[in-house]
Amino acid sequence: MPRKNAPRRSSGETALATLDRLPLRMRIIEEHYLRREIAREEALRRERPDSWRDSETERIARNRAQTELNRKLRDAGCQPMATELSLKQKMKKLQQLEVRNRAEVATSKKSK
Repeated sequence: MPRKNAPRRSSGETALATLDRLPLRMRIIEEHYLRREIAREEALRRERPDSWRDSETERIARNRAQTELNRKLRDAGCQPMATELSLKQKMKKLQQLEVRNRAEVATSKKSK
């Protein structure tokens, strides 16, 4: 139930608040999917190590094949395509996202 004395936000203020929180929203979604990817990959690594090694070999080959494209993109002044991360890199990225998201959520709660 809304408070009677609480200031009402205009639709423009609500839209701006939503836009301000968009990067956080995207990082929270990325964290969620990264966590699922890691769990799936760890299960594959544990239950079918040969299949996991094969998929790692294929990932490395795809990243190597993309090297030439990324060189051309950089030469043209464009941002290169992201490569596929290894399990270790995904875990590190997840940790970084968790820390950043926790900090931003905590500061946004304090400012309310």
